[in-house]
Amino acid sequence: MKKKTKERIQLFFSITGVLAFCTVIGKMHDLDIDKITVGQAIVQFVIAFLYLLIAFAAYHAIGNTYDN
Repeated sequence: MKKKTKERIQLFFSITGVLAFCTVIGKMHDLDIDKITVGQAIVQFVIAFLYLLIAFAAYHAIGNTYDN
């Protein structure tokens, strides 16, 4: 994989990981002001947290590949 492509993919996962984290914070704020129910908040939190883990794992998997 080209170095430039690898860096772009890592940047994509970095940005989307941060956005997933912001989503988690935003959902907890929505719950605080009664815009959503506890069940909805839990489901949306789990989805955002899983995506955060996937983005983190993909970032490290791509970053640890060695080019010949």
